[in-house]
Amino acid sequence: MNNNNHLWRFFTFPIIALIIHLILSVTRAYKTITWIDIPMHLIGGITIGMLYTKILFRFRKKEHLGRINKKLFFLFTISLVALTILTWEFLEFGIDNLLNIHTQSGLTDTMVDMFLSFIGGISGYYLVKKNNHNQ
Repeated sequence: MNNNNHLWRFFTFPIIALIIHLILSVTRAYKTITWIDIPMHLIGGITIGMLYTKILFRFRKKEHLGRINKKLFFLFTISLVALTILTWEFLEFGIDNLLNIHTQSGLTDTMVDMFLSFIGGISGYYLVKKNNHNQ
């Protein structure tokens, strides 16, 4: 299998999480099962954390990234996770205001969503790192 095709399999879990999110959104499950938002943000963060960690490990292995201090590598990876979380929440805010659908129930909801996603991202990083302890 071509190495570039192999890289695409890293996107499997984030895509599955996104499909589940779309199904929950279309069926309005977020409105009827209010707690489902909590694990979805945690799972989304985990999948994104895993994705960025795997991609950056691959870049480092292929020497596209070069040698980097482990703490700096962690900080860079988690910064990408945080940027993705922020982009997602801005997107939700924009969609809410453009389409008047109110998926966000306020600042507290947004902050909790971001916190859970960030914790998930850190967890995703460590899940990949644990399975690739030689990295």
